[in-house]
Amino acid sequence: MAIKDISWLEKLITENINNWAISDAFASEVLAPVLKNSPKRNDFLYEWANSENIWLKRAALVTTVKLKNKIENWEELAFKMLSLAEKEKEPLIKKAAHWLEKEVTP
Repeated sequence: MAIKDISWLEKLITENINNWAISDAFASEVLAPVLKNSPKRNDFLYEWANSENIWLKRAALVTTVKLKNKIENWEELAFKMLSLAEKEKEPLIKKAAHWLEKEVTP
């Protein structure tokens, strides 16, 4: 399955996800597998990570973690995501960024 329009996924997250466990499960079990098959369509993750919505941010970071070794530009994407999270104050986002940082640095 390839992604052509992710707006419905964004709407699903913003309207229905309200805790870290559901956000992480969605990122791990839905987004990452779909993006693995559509590696050219991961640009929206950066937009989500730059969102005001904490669940979009968290889903973007967790999805990036789950895509490690599955997409060609993973390291570049990971560093871009981490640069956005540097000044983050929200603990749920900081934890997801820390998880991603652990994957990037040996």
